[in-house]
Amino acid sequence: MIDPGEMLFAVDKNNQPIAPVPRKLAHEKAIWHRVTDIWVINSTKVLCQQRSHKKDTNPGKWQVQFGGHMAPGQSFAANAVIELREETGIELPESSFTQLMIHKNSHSDPITHIEDREFLGVMACEWNGDVNNIHLEEDEVQQVVWKEAAEIQKHIGVDPNWVNHGYEQELLPKIIDKNWGEL
Repeated sequence: MIDPGEMLFAVDKNNQPIAPVPRKLAHEKAIWHRVTDIWVINSTKVLCQQRSHKKDTNPGKWQVQFGGHMAPGQSFAANAVIELREETGIELPESSFTQLMIHKNSHSDPITHIEDREFLGVMACEWNGDVNNIHLEEDEVQQVVWKEAAEIQKHIGVDPNWVNHGYEQELLPKIIDKNWGEL
């Protein structure tokens, strides 16, 4: 559930921690904060989600990752465990996640005009489960599907119905070649 008073792991423009701030203030004042992006991979497929229409940014759009805002002092791996479990019901230990990169992202949502300034801790994990066994958090996720990374490449940065943070086209070829852990 989206909580505008949720305290976020706020940072400066160099990703150095500062005092925590409420989610709503971070977005209204464009304060840098940390977020975890979680890619769930099965061979050359990526588990994609359609964001809930209740989301405050990019409602109803498709994206290749799960995740969310980090609490003050939280690690990317610890947040990945929590966010993936909350959004999908998939339970994996911290050791299942590989940190691929930290991506500095600043953008304005074209619909809500909310400015987001985030440091995205891009994490990946392997999961070979059945989407029929996923328990979606309806305030976060509308639906999920497995998609081939090569198919996703055709949408990111071109199709306005897909979220693009700017690093996806760097990661997708690595998934196609099955060497995503080598970033």
